[in-house]
Amino acid sequence: MALPDKPSRLIHFGAFELDAVNGELHKAGVSLKMHPQPLRVLLLLAERPGQVVTREEIQRSLWGDNTFVDFERGINFCVNQIRTALGDDAEKPRYIETLPRRGYRFIAHVTTETGLASSPGEECISRQPPDKGLRSVAVSLFAGAPTRKPRILMVVLGLVAAIAAVVGWQRYTQQSAVRIRSLGVLPFENLSGDPTQDYFADGMTEALITELGKIGALRVISRQSMMQYKGTKKSAQQIAQELNVEAIVEGSVLQVGDRVRTTAQLIAVRPERHLWANSYDRELRDVLALDNEMARAVAKEIKVTLTPADEARLGGARTVNPPAHEAYLQGRYFLDRRTKAGVDKALGYFQQAIESDPTYASAYANLAEVFLVQGLYDPAHETELLAKSQAASLKALELDDKLSTAHYTLAAQRLRVWDWSGAEVEYRRAIELNPSDATAHAWYADLLITMGRMTEAEVEMERAQELDPLSLEVFGAVTGYLYYSRHYDELISHCRKWVERDPNLEWNYHHCLGGAYVQMGRHQEAISELGIALKSSTLHDHTATELANALAVAGKREEALKMLDQVENAPWKTFGAALVHTGLGEKDEAFHSLQSAIELRAPWPFVSLLKQDPRFDSLRQDPRFEDLLRRMNFRQ
Repeated sequence: MALPDKPSRLIHFGAFELDAVNGELHKAGVSLKMHPQPLRVLLLLAERPGQVVTREEIQRSLWGDNTFVDFERGINFCVNQIRTALGDDAEKPRYIETLPRRGYRFIAHVTTETGLASSPGEECISRQPPDKGLRSVAVSLFAGAPTRKPRILMVVLGLVAAIAAVVGWQRYTQQSAVRIRSLGVLPFENLSGDPTQDYFADGMTEALITELGKIGALRVISRQSMMQYKGTKKSAQQIAQELNVEAIVEGSVLQVGDRVRTTAQLIAVRPERHLWANSYDRELRDVLALDNEMARAVAKEIKVTLTPADEARLGGARTVNPPAHEAYLQGRYFLDRRTKAGVDKALGYFQQAIESDPTYASAYANLAEVFLVQGLYDPAHETELLAKSQAASLKALELDDKLSTAHYTLAAQRLRVWDWSGAEVEYRRAIELNPSDATAHAWYADLLITMGRMTEAEVEMERAQELDPLSLEVFGAVTGYLYYSRHYDELISHCRKWVERDPNLEWNYHHCLGGAYVQMGRHQEAISELGIALKSSTLHDHTATELANALAVAGKREEALKMLDQVENAPWKTFGAALVHTGLGEKDEAFHSLQSAIELRAPWPFVSLLKQDPRFDSLRQDPRFEDLLRRMNFRQ
């Protein structure tokens, strides 16, 4: 039995149909994507065609009388969203006329259709005749009753209808229960109208992703992939298909002073339907608790039962110091760009956050990541930066040992001193705390490659790809996996996608091809590709050592040594010498250079990958190679 129908009201204008009950807008039968607030404004206008609806009325409808938000910008945003959806023009309006300093008037011809409409989700329930049991109840009650008073009959009919409604509702809830196990959170819309406030909306997006990622039964797409949909015109269906998820969360945020207003909605995509929407008004200091509350609401709506472990991960959201949180969000905004300039800016903001609130654990955890990335840009000071990174990670964990970021940054630090087992403990803990943390999975895969555990590495790498399918960082990690697992044909196919990901990375495409061709014995092609890469490489010394190795393997000794002379960084020159001498078959010189590189512990991670590096396969049978691995704490 279907859920009993309820009154419906459909408002028609032009090619559009506005469902006033379910809050949906359709054009020619196609559902149009629109945020809840613009929909409410459209309904307010369309219900009063030809009448002036003042901005004050809209304000009261959306936010009430005691509002703190910048409702002027909020109203302008809503009206602009409506006009975009309707294809309307403010200068030559067909639907919404602006009355300066007063409000708006809906000028299109409107017809209203009322009747019975099925509740959302009923399309999944087949209509069936009433239960025989209910029918027999009615028959037995009415048998021989023609002489009874009509009022008694009405009571009985009401009773039967009530029983039918209960049975129907039970069937409805059983059949329409939504079970979703994968979702993506679209970048929250910044309603301030000020692009410099994007960092705040981005921070809210990332925080909700992090909270949802703590739920073990969910696969939540990482921020790096989701941010590529910022400002997108794609539908929820299209985005979900590209990311292979079952639902999309989207929302908006507006910060005014020490208050923040957030709206969010959950959309299932197979078939597309709105499952949940809500708005929240909070003080800024309670913003972390707000993210936690939204994550729990989503989990409840998609029928996820939180395990005790989930509850532990989601529990204990702390209040924040608003100035510290502002600085923290600015730091995240610049750190995510991964450029040297961005990382340097992020450093200042995280330090500012810690000055404002010395107990802000997340600021310490991200400061640790900044120092790690700076070490890649400044290898000459890597030891000093590594020590700073470790101190920041340990401080973060002292304040909050449930931070996934702090655990995987600590793991990366332990990798750099060849504490393989210690690093593995931290990576596993990071993944336990946030099963959807793609970075933790990808970095753990790197450790497993380093240890030669390729089957396990493949599992972690595939998981990282599922969680962050559009990330360049994960894409690069997969490139490394294919190389060190010696899948060269697959590597070449993968390399060709570098330019598709980012045209600025064409050098990486040629570098990748060259590395594969060296191992496949295609010497001239390898030299050609690496030569092209060197012309535009952003990692000159790295590419130069690769080209020197390719020349050495091809037997071009003088050219290889000449290329090695172009390498300026001392650790890279030492490691490059090991590659060149290995390629030339000069084993004594190769071992001498490798020993020096191990003493320098640089360039990391290439020295660390010695156990699995195919370029040193010709040295593996020599007892000196086993001795080098023992010095690096590998247990044979």
